[in-house]
Amino acid sequence: MAHQITEVPSIPVIGVGAGNATDDQILVMHDVLGIIGDQTPRFAKNFLAYSSDIRTAVRQYIQEVEQGLYPAEEYSLN
Repeated sequence: MAHQITEVPSIPVIGVGAGNATDDQILVMHDVLGIIGDQTPRFAKNFLAYSSDIRTAVRQYIQEVEQGLYPAEEYSLN
């Protein structure tokens, strides 16, 4: 669905949990790092859980976004 919506307007479409079909995505850093609350939203991967510190987690996030690995289908709200 996000892919169809993104194709229509001539302006960028920004999503939250829409997967990688939108032009960009907004995420709350606390969600991506899993540092507030007991539950990470379904559309956010807790990068800190796979890293030893925040800097490494942010680098991993950037790398996965640039390589098109994140957000994967499992982190998309369909």
